[in-house]
Amino acid sequence: MLIFFWKGTQLAKIKIISVPKGAGTRAIQESWLGVVMQVATPEEIKKHPPLNRAQIVPMCEGYMVSRITAVEALKKAEKTAAAKFWDDSQWGRYIVFQRDNCRAF
Repeated sequence: MLIFFWKGTQLAKIKIISVPKGAGTRAIQESWLGVVMQVATPEEIKKHPPLNRAQIVPMCEGYMVSRITAVEALKKAEKTAAAKFWDDSQWGRYIVFQRDNCRAF
């Protein structure tokens, strides 16, 4: 398992560039396209660890984003159906986006 937190000395942002696999309908998954989000920092994860290790084990390489940050990014992008879907605590504290679906900057 490899989780990327930041790039160099700058905190990374990611842009979703291809449809990520995961929860929700195909329309919910496609809603991520073009969304830009701040990647969680090691300090944030230390302060607020994942509620369940199973949240991150299935992904081999990716970027961990706070679910709250991700929902806010969806709202900002006016993707309200997806924001509503993900604005549910059953999904845990973080979402991991596979590296191949993202462009970090």
